Amino acid sequence: LYSGVNFIYETAQQAHEAAMRCLVYSHSGEWLISADHEGIIKYWTTTLNPVKDLPDAHAGSPVRDLSFSPTDAKFVSCADDATIKVWDFERGTLERVLGASTPEAAGKSHGWDVKAAQWHPSKGMIASGSKDNVVKLWDPRVRDEICELHLHKNTVTCLKWHSSGNFFATGSRDQLIKLFDVRTMREVAAFKGHKREVGAITYMHAHTHTCIHTCTHAYIH
Repeated sequence: LYSGVNFIYETAQQAHEAAMRCLVYSHSGEWLISADHEGIIKYWTTTLNPVKDLPDAHAGSPVRDLSFSPTDAKFVSCADDATIKVWDFERGTLERVLGASTPEAAGKSHGWDVKAAQWHPSKGMIASGSKDNVVKLWDPRVRDEICELHLHKNTVTCLKWHSSGNFFATGSRDQLIKLFDVRTMREVAAFKGHKREVGAITYMHAHTHTCIHTCTHAYIH
């Protein structure tokens, strides 16, 4: 844990027994959740005091992404077990596995490992990306997907909503970044420039414009 004001190290915590794959603060800033390579999710206070464990969240499968709902009442997780799970945060209980309502789905949300799942910043919508090259949109209140989008020709590695909620950006092993407008349900831009897979995406918001920052294992743009 580092101070964002003084830019100094504050404390460390032995958090997981396996490699940590993702962590995220709640929108309120009061909680932190983390997840590891063995499928365990843990709750923390902002001072890194342990609160609760979900030891069988994605039993034995690496958790790849975590995201809180706008109210922090729920959160979503995804993993290499091909599932996306919606959780009640306060109770620490599983509400549903998205996409698991039909026999054909066999309890899965995607056809392969799910690498990204992000909750819409203000509405009941989740976007996900997978090793099956597909992006899906979901209503977290039901199990069925809203739609399936074929934006990339390789694994979708990361996904990020714009704060307006009108757009999301995706990165992939096809070395492309795609920008999608949910109002028109159309891809509005494709960005080329990376020479390896895109590993992360974030937005920088300024007063007059918005930038997309991305990185690979070898390059930062």
